[in-house]
Amino acid sequence: DYNTLVGELVHSSPTQEYLIIRNIYPDANPKLALGMDDSKMIVYSADNPAKNLTQAFDIYCTINESSGWTEPEPVANDTTPDFKPDVVYADNRFIAVWVKLNNESLPANPDNFSEIVKYAEIAYSIYANGYWTHPELITNDSFFDYNPDVVADNDRTMVMWMKNPRNEVYVGNNAT
Repeated sequence: DYNTLVGELVHSSPTQEYLIIRNIYPDANPKLALGMDDSKMIVYSADNPAKNLTQAFDIYCTINESSGWTEPEPVANDTTPDFKPDVVYADNRFIAVWVKLNNESLPANPDNFSEIVKYAEIAYSIYANGYWTHPELITNDSFFDYNPDVVADNDRTMVMWMKNPRNEVYVGNNAT
């Protein structure tokens, strides 16, 4: 029952609240985009317990069209970890961006996180006519690229992200 479609009404007063997916990664970071004809897409991070830790994170999507929400499916199903997605609808298609650790040989239990983040790149894929394109990289360097956001205005799309050339990760009170 991991990462399963539910689609049930949880609360209905004064607004309606639905549970769409159950038993997902706690830092799923779900993002919603509204398409044409009331279609909607949610992208989110999910971990795959069948893979080792450094390969276990994937981006999934579910789409709501006239028949309800679809079963979750991976945007990219590969052996590199993917997380922190965003999605937008532009020019009659959905565009997803996310962080990809672009190294298939990461150690199963890394000792030094700063050695891992230098592989963090920004990737994207386009969903049109029922299919995702093969993911492509927007960045491809040895710096920590993270936190992508995508926006669109009709047929123009812009992706923004943060870059840390020192490959340092700040957490909590140490953040600058």
